[in-house]
Amino acid sequence: MTKLLFIAYTLFLQSDLASINAQQAEELKKLQETDELSRLTTILSIALITILILLTISLVKNSKLQNEIKRLKKQLD
Repeated sequence: MTKLLFIAYTLFLQSDLASINAQQAEELKKLQETDELSRLTTILSIALITILILLTISLVKNSKLQNEIKRLKKQLD
């Protein structure tokens, strides 16, 4: 009887550990997916910021050129 209880208890522990292991594997998979999504979001954010910076630089240069053209036109008049 004691052997039977021990075997049943051991089987219970093994199934419980397998269940816990499966849950942890699922949580790990979700964390890895979240990590991949975070990396992608970071890369896209950096790309967007870079584009905005380049656009701002272009607008500043364009504005300076327009001011210079206006100044030269005034000198001609």
